[in-house]
Amino acid sequence: MKKINTNEIADMNVGLYRYVDCKSGVATTIRRIFTNYMPACKDVIDELRSISGIDEDDKHKKQQAFKLANLPAATFSCLCGYGKANIVSRINLIVLDIDPGENEKLRDAEVLNNYKREIFKLPYVYAVLKSASGKGIFAVIPIENTDDETFLGYFKALEQEFIERFGLRLDSACKNVNRLRYITYDEEPLIKKNTEIEYYDKLWIEPEPERKPVEINFHSGDDLINDSKFVYQTVTALLNAGLTADDYKKWLVQGFMLAAFGEMGRYLFDTLSMNSGNYSG
Repeated sequence: MKKINTNEIADMNVGLYRYVDCKSGVATTIRRIFTNYMPACKDVIDELRSISGIDEDDKHKKQQAFKLANLPAATFSCLCGYGKANIVSRINLIVLDIDPGENEKLRDAEVLNNYKREIFKLPYVYAVLKSASGKGIFAVIPIENTDDETFLGYFKALEQEFIERFGLRLDSACKNVNRLRYITYDEEPLIKKNTEIEYYDKLWIEPEPERKPVEINFHSGDDLINDSKFVYQTVTALLNAGLTADDYKKWLVQGFMLAAFGEMGRYLFDTLSMNSGNYSG
């Protein structure tokens, strides 16, 4: 398992924006984000967390408007030029947001702090802090490769892992490399210092679609004998074992071979064709 020193992570450049709507930002280090900018936001964060509403939806809308107008934000996975769609360079990090909207149990402060500590124990997690609202968590994780496809593969693997390990759902917007996240303040930030941690290297593997057993209802009396009976039984067994018709050249050959068996062959070929994603009926 490849590792990285946490001092290297602290010295990585990220993109900092005065407000979310700013078109251009500046490069600064994660170390400065954590040691300078986050403490500087404490008063604003305290005001944000004190906002109330007639219900949770009203409170959330008011907090969102307040964050938009008052809080700086950062891109942790890339540096951008003018406009955040203009990615100039990529950073070997992925940041996960775990919000109460998808995880109601995090509204309990004790539960949130327990999850914060458990997530921090993971060998590939560099830092875990409360979100700006104080009701969610974000985690910073080093990754070795940063191209779009691999980044998405990391996110999907982490998404599955967090559901299985903690029963927590990640904010799906975290799969975007140029996602902005608000600068927060945490009175008890969990950050690994002067040590080595693992790069996260698992990629999502698309599961094989579940294939239902094929039921063939072909009947032609008692004349399924010799070669015809053998072909019928063999094709049925292959279908049940997962034979597909996705390879066009092989599909053609299979069709030519089955054509020699008349009506039964045509029926088997049509049944085989149903196992292709291109089948239109």
